[in-house]
Amino acid sequence: MIRILVPTDFSPTAERAFRFAAELASKSKGTIILFHVNEKEEIPYFDSTEKKDEYQKQLETKQLKRLQRLKKKVVSHEMNVMVSTVVSQKPVVKNMLSFAKQTQVELIVMGTQGASGLKKTIVGSNASRIIERSKIPVLVVPEKYDWKDPKEIVFATNYHCEDRPALSFTLSVAKVFNANVTVVHVNQDEIDKDTAQCFSNYAYFLQRTFNDSQIKFKELKSTHIKNSLEHLQDTIPFDILVMVRRNKKFLDKIFLKSFTKNMACTTKLPLLVVPEEE
Repeated sequence: MIRILVPTDFSPTAERAFRFAAELASKSKGTIILFHVNEKEEIPYFDSTEKKDEYQKQLETKQLKRLQRLKKKVVSHEMNVMVSTVVSQKPVVKNMLSFAKQTQVELIVMGTQGASGLKKTIVGSNASRIIERSKIPVLVVPEKYDWKDPKEIVFATNYHCEDRPALSFTLSVAKVFNANVTVVHVNQDEIDKDTAQCFSNYAYFLQRTFNDSQIKFKELKSTHIKNSLEHLQDTIPFDILVMVRRNKKFLDKIFLKSFTKNMACTTKLPLLVVPEEE
């Protein structure tokens, strides 16, 4: 059983993410918390605290009813999924992650509308900010994605032994959908005997660690890793891409762009980002 948090702003993109979460919860006997933040609602001026509190209570009741309607629309009776609803206040990211920690959520599933140009670089999206800060896995579902049972999952790696917890979580998701998992490494160097042996040793290490799972391994050569991963679907067809968000030092956070954050903005297929264990 897995506890899933699904943030929604009632947009079609958020609804697609909710649908994905509902399918996952149905197959894994998990539960869902449908979470909405009154981000766009402006609280008018009131001459007393009592009137202001009453207005906020009415607003919350209105949004809870809207969440219930969304629940009935997406989750069929046959799915047999328990969905609870929560309305919170701003700030969005801080309150959402705090709530996820308090309720022991194991996965956040949310939609992303992507971004481009300066918006992607400077502003980003709530999804990318949550990916950057979350200590639990985040699955982002792009706005034009249509649900289908995932059968091929690609786990992108750079030979880190710390990938074991992330791969373990990936395999648990794959088991729910009876999907295949392929571990992919994009190499910027020539794939000579030494690099081939490194990848072979890494593959052997993971096979020994997860000896009850069938994992495939593939190494690709490319001079541009970012571009290769963004267009990986053209080389290795997949339904979900998995990446590990590395714990960066303070200076790295200032001078280095977050590649997983960038992928959250550009992906056209579901992206699962698993934070590296501290």
